[in-house]
Amino acid sequence: MPEDRTDRIRSMQMDEMEFERLVLGLLRAEALAADRQFLIGPEAGAENRYFDGVFPTGYGDLPGPTVVEVKYRAHVRSVHMFLNRSLRSKVEYGSILLVIHGRGRDVERARKYLEDKATVPVRVMSSDDVQTLAKKHPAMALTYDMKFLSDAIDAFESRDVSRYTQQHIGSLKSAFKEDQLVIFVGAGVSLSAGLPDWPSLLNRLTLDLMKTHPDIADSLAGSTDLLEYLREESPSSPIIAARFLRDSIDKFADRVRRALYETYNGDSHSDLIRAIGKLCLPERARQGLLAVVNYNFDNLIEIELDRRNVNHHVVICEEDSPSRDELPIYHPHGFLPSKGKLTATHEASLVLSEDAYHSQFIDPYSWPNITQLNLLRNHVCLFLGLSMTDPNLRRLLEISQRKKPGARHYAVLRDHWKPSGKRKTKATTLVSRVFRGLEETSFARLGVSVIWVQDYADIPKVVSQIRD
Repeated sequence: MPEDRTDRIRSMQMDEMEFERLVLGLLRAEALAADRQFLIGPEAGAENRYFDGVFPTGYGDLPGPTVVEVKYRAHVRSVHMFLNRSLRSKVEYGSILLVIHGRGRDVERARKYLEDKATVPVRVMSSDDVQTLAKKHPAMALTYDMKFLSDAIDAFESRDVSRYTQQHIGSLKSAFKEDQLVIFVGAGVSLSAGLPDWPSLLNRLTLDLMKTHPDIADSLAGSTDLLEYLREESPSSPIIAARFLRDSIDKFADRVRRALYETYNGDSHSDLIRAIGKLCLPERARQGLLAVVNYNFDNLIEIELDRRNVNHHVVICEEDSPSRDELPIYHPHGFLPSKGKLTATHEASLVLSEDAYHSQFIDPYSWPNITQLNLLRNHVCLFLGLSMTDPNLRRLLEISQRKKPGARHYAVLRDHWKPSGKRKTKATTLVSRVFRGLEETSFARLGVSVIWVQDYADIPKVVSQIRD
């Protein structure tokens, strides 16, 4: 029956993607353990787009660069097609690593064909070899099969997280040099310059609304206490409160802007914004950073880019079209510049309330969703100032993984698992390592590697190293 056949094909495609994701994850874990780089997809540059990954300095005793191809079926024809593609790429490589989902006679045929036709050293890994790697790196194998949970927990207990940071930064450097890096910016970036986070912004708007009632206005001398009260008692979901406020406040965009910049004096110092601004500077004969996706309403990054004379273009609607020499700054949730008149486009761009968020979330063809998905699929993305809990962002990451498996994105997060003070005991330290590892595993399934920092003040240092 046609429906059964369609289901079988979809199941086969999912198995193929899961296998590729497992292999690429295990090879990255192997590279990290050996203090080598393994570049997946865009990290390796446009000239290596024909390959699933590249070891710049070789894999094991294979001379570098070693190009990697993952095959779900051990057909000689597919190996032949891969060799033809590699020849068309005109890339100089030193060896080939072919990983095949299979074992026995079919794998041997593919191995013999590759060894006969290739002009460089080759190695073919079978499913048995993949299983050996999985046992060696159970934490990464956990993203594919829960049977590795016990071994993964043992690995988490003894794992030194800090040693991976420089290797992740090395991959980001490669993406930057290849004009493949995109940064996604969240509330933590604006917070570093003294702007309010989302709940605080809504509390300011709530007070603004309350001032319209004479009885409440008389008691607003204690507005600090009221803000504290609102912080404790306001709805747990800010977007629900925002929906009520949007329905109740006239000239909503103007009121939001006033509340957003209420305590901002224009001279607030932010090491993180300055580091982002430096990263945006174009390199000689290269673009460097490809784009910025800014989930914040403010224009603090744009102010920093103006200060550095970086040519950029703000995108807040489908009609906005940056030129080739302009760095696009996408604002998928809206844009409220600190100065100038707000237009109908500015007001329409705001995604602050529950209804606006739902509209964007459910429309797969909205320009913000399409733009973000294209960037996630085709480039290397670095997430800054984000908790990575937004359901729409996680959905887009999941979709991008279905098309191009492999953890090639990075999120800088504060290590909230590390116990301190009286809570720091042998037991809590052990448990925190396990839960940190499990969280990393969850992100790996979305194609994201985590760069842990001990404090938010360490984030600018990470960003600065990408360009240095």
